[in-house]
Amino acid sequence: MILAAVAGLAALAVTIVARTVGETGDQLADSDPRLAAAKIAGEEVVHDAASAAADRFDTWGAWQEHFRRRCAHLATLYIDTGAEVTVNEFRPPQGAAVSDPFDAALARSADEQPPGPGRPQAACEVG
Repeated sequence: MILAAVAGLAALAVTIVARTVGETGDQLADSDPRLAAAKIAGEEVVHDAASAAADRFDTWGAWQEHFRRRCAHLATLYIDTGAEVTVNEFRPPQGAAVSDPFDAALARSADEQPPGPGRPQAACEVG
């Protein structure tokens, strides 16, 4: 009788562990770490655009072209995930032309909103 009880507890433990492992595996299969990495890479492009060094770009146009290309390239790097670049906007501050000299101090104020006076736009979203 004791032996049967121990065997029953062992079978129950095996069932519980198998179910837990199966549920964890299903959760991992549903998440896509490569897609998450693609989204983080988009955030890194935005961060790099906002923290670009003053001596790196001559004009706002050079800054814009560089970061637009980097953002667009993410769709190729993460093609296996089906990732697409949904937003790719790097624009100089309102009133500045792409031929105007790049200003790293202004670039630091870049965000994902449309550009404003003294504030460029830097947005790279992957989905």
